Amino acid sequence: MIQRIQTLYLMLAVAVLISCLAMPIGSVEPQGMGVSAKMFNLGLYQGENFTAYPLLLADLVITAALSLVTVFMFKRRALQMRLCTVSVVLCLLWYAYYAYCAFVALPVDGATFHVAFGACLPLIAIILLMMAHRGIKADDRLVKSMDRIR
Repeated sequence: MIQRIQTLYLMLAVAVLISCLAMPIGSVEPQGMGVSAKMFNLGLYQGENFTAYPLLLADLVITAALSLVTVFMFKRRALQMRLCTVSVVLCLLWYAYYAYCAFVALPVDGATFHVAFGACLPLIAIILLMMAHRGIKADDRLVKSMDRIR
């Protein structure tokens, strides 16, 4: 299980997604006088005000859990490839909802939004998940070619 390179890719994707949960993913700088705000996956913290975005948090938690489950499905390669694809789609949905929260549903009028480094981590997870998918597919082709030889 751990000898396969795709297992390492999946574990790195889980680590990246979990670290994204703890990091700020953006900041809001108000125009003129006002309190700046930090955006996390849980919501937007602006002084003592809090605006919740629970779908961002739920999406990353589900994606990280699904990627972790994918590691232990090593005997069922077709399911493992499908789970990798679903994880990539969930990461893309995270970006869509992140863009909506950051640029459309921003509760502060006339403020500028700045993207933080934490918002880049799901992109790194997408790349790792795609590399894991490619490794699983190569393993599947290798096993099928061995079956043909017998």
